[in-house]
Amino acid sequence: MGMRYGTVIIHQDGKVTIAGKTYDRFVTTFDRLSGLAPETSYSRLARDGIYSRKTTNPSSRDELEIPFPVQVGRKWIFNQDNLALNMEIAAIEDVDIAGKTYRRCLKLVGKGQRETDPPEVIFYHAPNVGLVRTSMTGPQFVMEMELRETQSSQRWEPHGLFDASEILSNNNVLLFSTGRVTRFFSDRHPEWLGWYQMTNGIWIWHLYGNDWQVLPSGDSLRMSDLGSPYFPWSGEPTNVFHLKPRASLPPGYDSGQ
Repeated sequence: MGMRYGTVIIHQDGKVTIAGKTYDRFVTTFDRLSGLAPETSYSRLARDGIYSRKTTNPSSRDELEIPFPVQVGRKWIFNQDNLALNMEIAAIEDVDIAGKTYRRCLKLVGKGQRETDPPEVIFYHAPNVGLVRTSMTGPQFVMEMELRETQSSQRWEPHGLFDASEILSNNNVLLFSTGRVTRFFSDRHPEWLGWYQMTNGIWIWHLYGNDWQVLPSGDSLRMSDLGSPYFPWSGEPTNVFHLKPRASLPPGYDSGQ
């Protein structure tokens, strides 16, 4: 059995609506792996799990990829692309890749139902990151893929003043600066409101024992609930709010200086 080495590149390519549901579109290309054509897939978050599909045909169903709530030992069936797997959340464990440790990853193990299916597939999903390692074993092959982060993912950083009316009262303004979040009021002194830092390539706001993923959304910040840092799969991924940018504090606000 010969060895083949190459690179698999997955990038997000906007959003699409299929059968009334909004999906993130992902395009997968292969470098130095001849015979493999580019692939397009679609993924969405729901309260009961993460669903995926390979077609925009509204009559086809999407498949449950990760069920919520996450519980070790939970089982389900995944069917897609003539692939039928008996899936199980086997463990939550740390994974070391290229000198970096991804903490509390979900280990998903799939067993093929038919002779044409691979006997075993193992996926590792890191909190706030996604898929970081895949291994697939067949009668005449072994395939392994691991995440390699690029420097471009490190360049953006949340910074500046933002209107917090979508989550707090209308007269609240938040300042993101050098890892610290400050809350400004119209009638009293400003106060500390948690801190933010990059973890596994993702900006996270630590607020009152809960974590929020921070993403750019135009000029705004998009906040997505990650749950407790001690139970990183406990969040409500559909619980999302936005912070709109402000050029300055409103008149009369105490800047704390």
